[in-house]
Amino acid sequence: MQSQVSDYLLEWQGARDAKALAFLRESFKFVNYSPIDIDTLQTSLNSLEQVYSTVQFQLKNQPVVSQGTAAIEWEMQCSNGDSGTSLPPSLVLSGSDFIRLSNETVQSIDLYFDPTPFAQILQHMNTSSTRYQRSGLSFDLSLQISQHVETLMQSEKLYLLSDLNLSKLAKLAGLHPNHVSQAINQQFNLSFTHWVSKYRVQAAKQLLKDPSHLQRSVLDIAFSVGFNSKSVFYSSFKQCFGITPNQFRKHHCS
Repeated sequence: MQSQVSDYLLEWQGARDAKALAFLRESFKFVNYSPIDIDTLQTSLNSLEQVYSTVQFQLKNQPVVSQGTAAIEWEMQCSNGDSGTSLPPSLVLSGSDFIRLSNETVQSIDLYFDPTPFAQILQHMNTSSTRYQRSGLSFDLSLQISQHVETLMQSEKLYLLSDLNLSKLAKLAGLHPNHVSQAINQQFNLSFTHWVSKYRVQAAKQLLKDPSHLQRSVLDIAFSVGFNSKSVFYSSFKQCFGITPNQFRKHHCS
């Protein structure tokens, strides 16, 4: 069991930027306890992604592992922020997690952290979102934005960039991140993260059923289409197609 816990924790150690945020979002579905509700955590991560160009997750010490459980202390450093916002140029979030695992699967996670820094994030959201998010987009404008970013995503294959985030896409599209996020939500009924994952799993699907790529490992294919976390890839693929990548490949290439 210790090796299974270690494999899971390797996903966290040193995770940066899009990988760190994607893995945190993926982990939220396992949360059993948190001092802040999950919706607020999700929204706060969206705000962090828009403001900070560098986000890095680190374990502060060796995990304490025992009989399918792991206790960890972590720190997430956010820096190189946009000085034009109400958030400081750097922000440090820290806390500890109690993780329960069984048969290589996370069962539940209890989160413990100081909620004080989130007050800064919420204050930023309350000021900046009044200007952008709460202004609302007309259906026609939302449709135009969604078509623009969809064309950009497909023609440039931006989903292959493992560090693609909302801010980067918005910059490439010449738009504000909140407008891009709102258009994606309205037109595709998906969050930005799930929208990008949809492109990536479709690209992985094509490679997995292509006999010329049979010698490549599933993980190699996952990384080649933009995923940088094994657990996020497997979860996204199964959510989309109902089976694991290995099962899909076996069915199409046997």
